[in-house]
Amino acid sequence: MSEQKNYRTEDKIEEITLHFGKGTVEPFTAKDGREMLKIVIPNADPNDHSPWSSFVLPAKAVHENKFGKGLWAKIPADGSTTITTPFVAGQEDGKNIWKDEKTTISNRDLKARVEFYKKDLDLMPKYDIPVI
Repeated sequence: MSEQKNYRTEDKIEEITLHFGKGTVEPFTAKDGREMLKIVIPNADPNDHSPWSSFVLPAKAVHENKFGKGLWAKIPADGSTTITTPFVAGQEDGKNIWKDEKTTISNRDLKARVEFYKKDLDLMPKYDIPVI
């Protein structure tokens, strides 16, 4: 019979899986009409009350985990992502004027920031398990 040829010559791209909670995601529609998700990165220090940084992914790239309580997304390991951090640029008429600072970081650093709580077990949420 006919032989199928594999024309794909590109190698597999190494990917990183980000895991984050549903409470850290805000959906929005981009100017071009695409559905996007803004994912906020909580501050690692509980005493740090500065606004959280965020990054954006297409809604199609974010998936629900099998338990229905969290989300995950795969991104290229060797790529980079722009994170946005709001800061107070000044005051006018007694109101704060906010501006955004954009920083490009590697996707490996992004994973470390998003999943910081996995490294320090004291920061992980503790649940009381009832004894039956």
